[in-house]
Amino acid sequence: PETCEVRDQFRIEAALMLRLKHPNIITIYEYGDYQGRPFMVLEPLTNDSLSRRMAQFGDHERAAKLLATIADALQHMHNRRIVHCDVKPDNILFDAHDRPKLTDFGVAQLLPNAYQNGDSDSPFSTPFLQGTPQYMSPEQWQNSLSTQSDQYALGVVLYELLTREWPYSGTSPLETGDAHLSKPIPKATGIVSDLPHEVDEVITRMLAKRPADRYPDLSATAEALRELAKVPLSDGERKRRRAVDQRLNRGRWRWWLFGSIGILVVAAIVAVIMWNLM
Repeated sequence: PETCEVRDQFRIEAALMLRLKHPNIITIYEYGDYQGRPFMVLEPLTNDSLSRRMAQFGDHERAAKLLATIADALQHMHNRRIVHCDVKPDNILFDAHDRPKLTDFGVAQLLPNAYQNGDSDSPFSTPFLQGTPQYMSPEQWQNSLSTQSDQYALGVVLYELLTREWPYSGTSPLETGDAHLSKPIPKATGIVSDLPHEVDEVITRMLAKRPADRYPDLSATAEALRELAKVPLSDGERKRRRAVDQRLNRGRWRWWLFGSIGILVVAAIVAVIMWNLM
């Protein structure tokens, strides 16, 4: 049976989402109760998440452009005192026009009024850890939180898109947390050598251990990501991009072919039925 706590959390999530209107945040149309059960009506999205499309963003230009839009969405949230707390590829989905959308506000937190003072680095205490261990900032592992925690998670996503690895992980959540707290920030170029050095500079800033050492806010993060996207691609990145584009084009061609064949088959069946009825 559904507990009151679950229903309350559901309503809190819906109430937070209703505060948000941004092209890169999933839209909630309605929420309420039906026969004693809470419901939420959201805009329809495709089943594709960033975690499924990761191969499409293996060069720094595409990765930076994509995450700059998510940084804009997060700044919109922060302007309304909401911290997402669980930014990761699984929570970035795409709509029918391939527009990325930030989703899943199940563990989002509303900043207390006391911290709505323009200082994005103001931490507040949380009663328990919330989020996904590989993406949680050092301050989250110390039971505190700030808007900069979302920036840290976005830095992890950037690192993961470009290297296919997490910067920190362990055999247990506590081991992963210890790595976030104490291990040096790894260089993406140490894994993918043909990435430009500017990638390491941006990731190092976003993954700084102290929130105050990161970019001042997510608007500044978005600006840094857009500047990173202007850095020319290396030969290796161009080669990887061509390979990805070729695979995508082959996939589109197959779908077009199969779709055309399907339409022709249906048309033939309809023609036969109509002929027999005459």
